[in-house]
Amino acid sequence: MKLFIAIFLCFSPTVFAREPALIKWTVEGTVREALVFAPEVPSKAKAPVVLAFHGHGGNMRFAARGMHFQDAWPEAVVVYLQGLPTAGFILDQKGVKPGWQHDAGQLNDRDLKFVDAVLATRS
Repeated sequence: MKLFIAIFLCFSPTVFAREPALIKWTVEGTVREALVFAPEVPSKAKAPVVLAFHGHGGNMRFAARGMHFQDAWPEAVVVYLQGLPTAGFILDQKGVKPGWQHDAGQLNDRDLKFVDAVLATRS
């Protein structure tokens, strides 16, 4: 089973419309980070959650500035996840730059466990 991640890039010079919170999770002894944009007006119902993944070699801050899902859907909780050093397919075969696991089971499922930890925060 392959893990597919869709990345939508909308580059814009806009700055953050609202300030994100830097949240950290410890997943199997590794500190993982994400920028989290919470809705400006809290609702009694649970807000939808959007998980955004940067491309290989990118980072959560660049993704938040480029994708700006928080502006497109201000009622949602938008989470820009930060990847860990990961080998790329063609470039960065040594795994110096941040990225994501490509297949289920790869890298001990570290990124799937990160997503699980993020989603568990919501309950």
